[in-house]
This record gives sequence, structure tokens and C-alpha cells, in this order.
Amino acid sequence: MKKYLILSLVAVMSLVSFAPALANENGGNRGKSEEAKARAELKKEIRLEIKEERKELKDKFKDLMQALRFAPRALNISGKLVSINSTSTSSTEITVNITKVVPGKPRNMPSSTLYYPQVSTTITLKITDKTHLIRAWGGKMKISEMSVGDDLRLVVKFNIDGSLDLREVKDNSLHVLSHKKGIIDSINTSSMSFVLKQENRTLTVNTDAQTKFKMSESASTTSNASTSFANLQVGAKVKVDGIINTNLNVVNVASVILK
Repeated sequence: MKKYLILSLVAVMSLVSFAPALANENGGNRGKSEEAKARAELKKEIRLEIKEERKELKDKFKDLMQALRFAPRALNISGKLVSINSTSTSSTEITVNITKVVPGKPRNMPSSTLYYPQVSTTITLKITDKTHLIRAWGGKMKISEMSVGDDLRLVVKFNIDGSLDLREVKDNSLHVLSHKKGIIDSINTSSMSFVLKQENRTLTVNTDAQTKFKMSESASTTSNASTSFANLQVGAKVKVDGIINTNLNVVNVASVILK
């Protein structure tokens, strides 16, 4: 009996001593579970943040590519001159009816608020001190030489905000006329001009104080002897040098040689 009592006491003492260990083990498991849950929540938050950052970077990249796609570029525009409006000596605007645009309007242009030049529309552009004015062959041109109806080729800078800068105006109606023959059909002394008839066309020839009048070798004993507008006669044969506007058939002459 005494032996069984001793064994019972030993068993009870063992259970008492083992109970704290069990309690610690269960508590440790709960701690580990809460720690794992916290880590999972943190990972979830990080994944969401990364996703949002990726979307933001993607949107920024898309905007950047759009900006690069429609960055400043040169447009070549052909058309007819509709009007010239000079508001001051340093500010002139031209309006052109567009017949061709290269390159054409991009299919995926980002905003309908941006104006892009198109065929069969008119465009008004400002001539500035940075605008090059040239004739058909590349010689320098004055604004006063352009006329309504002239064939123009424009080089225009298309800016990212849709604004347009006119960089070059080439008047393809202005050409060099060199030693072209004809017969004087009529003379206008008040305007210092005359009408020159050629085989296939009739030209209005304008002269000014800088125009040189000469006699041909066959018409004078002295080679290229000087003469004047007053010596011109209807029916006389002449040669003219100058700038012709093929739109108007008007010549601003530098020299007239009487034959």
C-alpha cells in the first residue's frame, strides 16, 4: 500500500512539473501564428503598393511616349495664298488654303483639342523675324512680292502643345525671267509699265527707278547704249530680265533691252 502511495505521488509531481512546459508550448504556437499572420498582412500591403507603383509608372511611361510621339516636328504644307494681313511693319499674317500636308495627321493623336493642319482647310500663320522668305529657286523674297493665289510651300514647326511656328515660306509662283523676247503691245506711262506679247502668253511688265534700259547691238552703233522708258514704243521688240509671278503673269524687271 505504501508502495502504491509513493508511485501516485511521483505521478502527480510529474504532471505538475510538465504542465508549465505544455502551457509554454501552446503559448509559443499562438505567438508564432500571430507572427505569421502579421507577415502575411505585410506582404499583402507590399504587393498592393508595388502594384500601384507599377500602374503609376506605366501611366507616366505612356504619357512620355505620347509626348515623344507628338514632340516638335517639321510639317511641309502646300497651298494657295488666300490673304496677306500686315498689322504692323513687324507683324504679318498669311492665310493659306491647304492642298497637301506631309506628314499627315497621326491616327492616334492624343487630344482632339490639338489642331493639326489638314487638306481643304485654311490656316493662318504669323511671319516673324525667324521666318525665311524665298522664291521658287531659293533666292530671298520680300513679303511685298507675294500675291493672292500664289502657290506656296510652307515649313511649319508643330509644337507639342499644338501651336504652329512658321519657319519658311517658299513662293513657287516666283521665278527668274532671263532674256525673254516679246513685242510691246501697249504702254502705261503713269504706272511705268507695258504689256509684252509673247508666242504663248501676254505679260504685264513693271519697271521702276532701278530698271536699266539699254539698246541692243543691232539697234545702236554703241554696244548696250543706255536709253529710257520714254524711248519705248508700241510694236518694238524687246528682251526683259527680272522676276515673274506665274500666277499673275506679271514681271518686275531689272533690265529692258530694245532690239
